[in-house]
Amino acid sequence: MKIAVLANLGLIAMVVVGAQVGTTITPYILIGAICIISFLIAKGWIKPKYYPIYIFGIALCMLWQVSMMGVHVVGSDIHIEYYISNLALQNGEAWSYPSQYATSIVVTVLAPWISRILSIELVWVYKAVFPVLLACVPAIMYFAFKRQFGEKRAYWTALFFMVVPIMSLEIIGIAKAMVAELFLALAILTVVSNLKQTHKGIILPVLVLLTMLCHYTVGFVLLGFLMACLGVRIISKLWKVRGKVSLVVLSLAILLPCITGYFYFSTINDGMMMRTLASIVRMTTVNVAQNARNMSVVTETPTVVAENLNTTLEESTAPLEESTASLEELDKGTTFYVRQQPALVKAGTGLDFMSASIEGKIFRVIQYATQILIILGLIQLWRRRKDYNFTTEFVACILAGFVLLGACVFIPHFSRLVNMTRFYHLSLFFLAPLFILGCELVWNKKWFAPTVLLVYFVFTSGLVFEATQSNILDKVDMPYSLALSGERTGIIDAYNKDDVACAEWLANESDQSISILTDVNTKRLLQGHIERIPRLCYAEDVVSVTTIHVPYTLWEVPDGDYYVFLSTWNIEHNELILYYDAGYPAGLRKVRDIPDDIYDLPIVYQSGKTVVLLREVR
Repeated sequence: MKIAVLANLGLIAMVVVGAQVGTTITPYILIGAICIISFLIAKGWIKPKYYPIYIFGIALCMLWQVSMMGVHVVGSDIHIEYYISNLALQNGEAWSYPSQYATSIVVTVLAPWISRILSIELVWVYKAVFPVLLACVPAIMYFAFKRQFGEKRAYWTALFFMVVPIMSLEIIGIAKAMVAELFLALAILTVVSNLKQTHKGIILPVLVLLTMLCHYTVGFVLLGFLMACLGVRIISKLWKVRGKVSLVVLSLAILLPCITGYFYFSTINDGMMMRTLASIVRMTTVNVAQNARNMSVVTETPTVVAENLNTTLEESTAPLEESTASLEELDKGTTFYVRQQPALVKAGTGLDFMSASIEGKIFRVIQYATQILIILGLIQLWRRRKDYNFTTEFVACILAGFVLLGACVFIPHFSRLVNMTRFYHLSLFFLAPLFILGCELVWNKKWFAPTVLLVYFVFTSGLVFEATQSNILDKVDMPYSLALSGERTGIIDAYNKDDVACAEWLANESDQSISILTDVNTKRLLQGHIERIPRLCYAEDVVSVTTIHVPYTLWEVPDGDYYVFLSTWNIEHNELILYYDAGYPAGLRKVRDIPDDIYDLPIVYQSGKTVVLLREVR
């Protein structure tokens, strides 16, 4: 026990120091440490009772190596979440803030409370505390997996769940998702546990409700999985197959959160969330045919798509609707539909294989292999169903996971709601065990699954991306690591105290009537300090599809005077990071050199290398 705890504490401490110092040595050491730990487990030199300790330690290291970068929050949604939490901390509440983020109790209640109770700055609640909660998720899922098919398989399943590069790339930048997934994991563990039905009847509805109040998207997906459980349980009763959760408890776990959530979301934020949900229901049901015909409208949205257009549920002020735009005649057949799929759907289904780099093609082959193994795992589960302890409810959720991924491919716009990768991540809560079962079906040797995982991890860790010095950010090619490649590529900025000082000056002391020109990273930093509109962006309706927030840049200037905010990274690299022309997904970027004449503008505020320039229109 002491060795396991000390080893993980040492690894965690190293990661924190490395992230704060800004060195890329620690991410390399972490990759090696994960491989060594897994090798020792494969050899049987680490006892199973210590597996949860190592799983938690690995998860926290993968998360903290990103969140602990710099002196401010790092990610996408997290800056706006931080801003709203600050409002709640200062004003006592932020329920009325006009954003769907304000409906999350993580943002409006939990973050301010933790800051007050622990007497720590709010920024460290987001950088340090919430990642700890997210790191608990793989450890909790390990216990759920262990009940189904044993300790060793459960470790490899939890590791696969972690190394799929979504948790450390996307979820780490969404605080409400970090906490919501903790309750999601606890709900799954409750379902497969041996608790009495009375206890499940109390605990499960509470966990489902908390998941929904933390992050509406994760909560709605969990409700969908529970509905699948209820349907399968009703059918299974015809064959007298027993489940872990009674029909009454499942019904309560669905109805009580739905009723409570309806009144909550109808009241908070003037019912914005309920209007969005109603629109999404229409989009995925009665408007499917119309959306298929008009699919080109969204995919041809300008570059300036909002930071989270790919998460319509998250930020758009008007949800996706059927389009009435008139476009020139295009082939509306299957070929056109496939061609217009979002980039991540193409990458996941092999539609962009020929356009990928050589390394990207190799990664796709490995990624497709993992997906095939998941499908084969379903066959293995059926073939050897008597050898495993999978519950009826878990099997129902496995089937629902396949349906969810199918909807991303075949229902127009569905994958844009929270991004295809996020849907894949949520489905892995149930599909991840199938990867191990698929490996056993292909070759039932104890080294096969770890070997496949190791090869996969070499790519998903960002090691290949950095080793090849890849700069491909304008299309989906292969996974990068924010910790390894963030400074070199600018895909993310580890803000220093000078960057924050300039942001605070712009928020508090500058002329509040003057707009601010930024790139992606400086805009995100400012979003944690000021309203996006009107100083950072302007709102634009794209036909009848949605309202997007168009950021001001050197190539999208406002009328009148404007500030130009250049961070330390911008100055040192003489580059700006902009959204890619396709606008979707949010992870695609393009790099532009800073025009020379910008440096001729007068400096109105400077801290270190970070500057704020002013252009006055005469």
